[in-house]
Amino acid sequence: MEAESEAGNPSHTPIRRWLWLSYLRAAIVPLLFIEITFLAIFLLSNSIVHDANIEALEDVSGSYLDSVARLEAQGIATTLEGISSSTAVFASQTRVALDGNYRPSAEEMARYARTSDGGFYTRYGIGTTASYYTGATPVGPAEIEKVWKLAALDPLMADLDHANPLVASVYVNTFDSYNRIYPYFDVLEQYPHKMRIPDFNFYYLADAKHNPARKPVWTEAYLDPAGHGWMISSIAPVYRNGKLEAVVGQDLTLGNIISHLLNLKMPWNAYAMLVDRDGRIIAMPKQGETDLGLRELTSFKYSDSVRADMRKPEAFDLNKLPATKALAAAMKTSDHGRMRLPINGSSVASYAQIAGPQWRLVVIAPQANIIAEADALRDQLRTIGWSMAGALVVFYLGFFIFLYRRAKVMSTGLSGPIGKLVAVLDRIAGGHYHHEVPSTKIAELDELGQRLVLTGEKLGEAHRRLADQQRLTEQALRRQQQASVEQMRFIRILSHEIRTPLSVIDSGAQILEMKAGGIGEADLRKRATRFRSAVERITGLLSKLGRSLDAGSEGPELVMASAAPLDDIVSALTAEIVPADRLRLEADVENAIVRDSGAISLALRSVLDNAVRYCPEGAITVRAVATQDTGTITVSDEGGGVSPVELGLIGTKFFRGNNAANQPGAGVGLFLARRVLESGGGSLILESGAGGTTVTLTFQVTTQADESPEVSAHA
Repeated sequence: MEAESEAGNPSHTPIRRWLWLSYLRAAIVPLLFIEITFLAIFLLSNSIVHDANIEALEDVSGSYLDSVARLEAQGIATTLEGISSSTAVFASQTRVALDGNYRPSAEEMARYARTSDGGFYTRYGIGTTASYYTGATPVGPAEIEKVWKLAALDPLMADLDHANPLVASVYVNTFDSYNRIYPYFDVLEQYPHKMRIPDFNFYYLADAKHNPARKPVWTEAYLDPAGHGWMISSIAPVYRNGKLEAVVGQDLTLGNIISHLLNLKMPWNAYAMLVDRDGRIIAMPKQGETDLGLRELTSFKYSDSVRADMRKPEAFDLNKLPATKALAAAMKTSDHGRMRLPINGSSVASYAQIAGPQWRLVVIAPQANIIAEADALRDQLRTIGWSMAGALVVFYLGFFIFLYRRAKVMSTGLSGPIGKLVAVLDRIAGGHYHHEVPSTKIAELDELGQRLVLTGEKLGEAHRRLADQQRLTEQALRRQQQASVEQMRFIRILSHEIRTPLSVIDSGAQILEMKAGGIGEADLRKRATRFRSAVERITGLLSKLGRSLDAGSEGPELVMASAAPLDDIVSALTAEIVPADRLRLEADVENAIVRDSGAISLALRSVLDNAVRYCPEGAITVRAVATQDTGTITVSDEGGGVSPVELGLIGTKFFRGNNAANQPGAGVGLFLARRVLESGGGSLILESGAGGTTVTLTFQVTTQADESPEVSAHA
């Protein structure tokens, strides 16, 4: 029914959809709007709280990083200051040793030997230092005496190395390229021959040009010729009599410094790196390498001896890195500070100056890690929000399904009874007006059904009255149409039938007029006879037509002659009408009496007359048979027959077939014959085919014994 409604009028809505839309508009949409509003407020407040948390975390984390940078810078400064102080003590003791007369043990002296180019070196170690005169200057007794004096420093050098885990080696370098270093290593394998020690930064940075204050200083990162890789050194000058005699130093490898930086436990995966006063990175952990795209130079493969001063590449210069240019510029103008760097997305960098070497400790924390907790809280709340949204979706989905099914049940409860009422309407429209009242559970629909059934009853009664009136009207119309047709046919037949005898009379009258004086009595009598015959023909035709018209549609009420023997009637009429040479008569009607001889004669005369007229050649067979109370006469001709279409019409008033156009007649002979036979309880039946036409007349008869003497005498 819904489909029919939609197809019949797309602007109309089926009940189920109407109920469903009503639910949506009245309940679901407002509730859903409220829930979505609450959820949006929750998510919006979560975003506001998250932003506030981010701002607070940035303030807290920035302060914390500033504090870490300052405290760690102070700690490193303290450590470096301790190393610088011990370096100053080491320089003082070196001056004392050079001024003294120390003689090493025989075991110590036994370790030394000369090289082929004049160098002087230790061949092996005994747990003390390694020593090497590179041969850059001639080595004579005075130089060897210096070696023996400086051997007095071995215990101090060992103590300095062991006192601080950051110290990798302790050494003394003289102006004439002598090196004494702890711990021991193979100097000939590591150092190049004739190496000029004053050419390296761990020496010249302590000279009068670079260090006029003659205090301990720190070098930038450089590649150690002694084979310890990349390092920085705390160095101090040793002056004697105003002359720079030697430079002492303590080496700190970058690996050791980085290990120290890695031991700094900071939140947010923050890390620290050391930057020298020129902006070059001294040391950084793995995370810094990843963020800056560098690889820290913590080790070096010595495929050859280091022959010149080698500093860290420019790639470690913060002034040259795009992400750290702003940081390098800020550190030149301020001892401490904080700023954002485009590192690892976005990072917070706090820096503080390390007193003494004027390095910077830079603490870097990724912004994402700082706000991770706030993001996690936001994500948790967002998850809760979306979980609530999902729960609402599930709830409303179930609610939608429930309401849809409810709407379906209600629409079925409505559409079912309405469908019954529509079915009643359809049946009433189809002409079925009597129905029982459809039973529903809805009072209004029950009342509508009662009124609909009552309306159907009234429509049925009105339809019956209208149908009866229409039927009567149609019958009257058919009778009127039939009467009009018969009248027209009658007029045509009458005109035709009367025209011929009138023509005979007119023609004879004209002849008499033209030959009035010359016509003899015999000719006159002959013509008068023809006139009377024509008049008799017209009179007979009018008489027959009068009887036909008086008979109407219910059959003629004729007063015929009295009873007569059937044999006499058949013999007289066949002899009168059918030529003897064409007649074949077969009669078995002995003692059969016809009560209404006039009616039977009229009927038989019409049948015989038609047979002679419409079969001008060939035999005409007449068979008469009588039983105890029924007589039967069969007239058969050998004519062309009648078509099946016309066969059913022959015998109706004024009908004449196509083969009767040239034959006289009014089309009432067989009609009267059938009427008179049927009025007496008989019948007239026509059968026709290619071999001719057969007419069978049946009527009531009696035997001669049943009749009175008058009937026999009359016969």
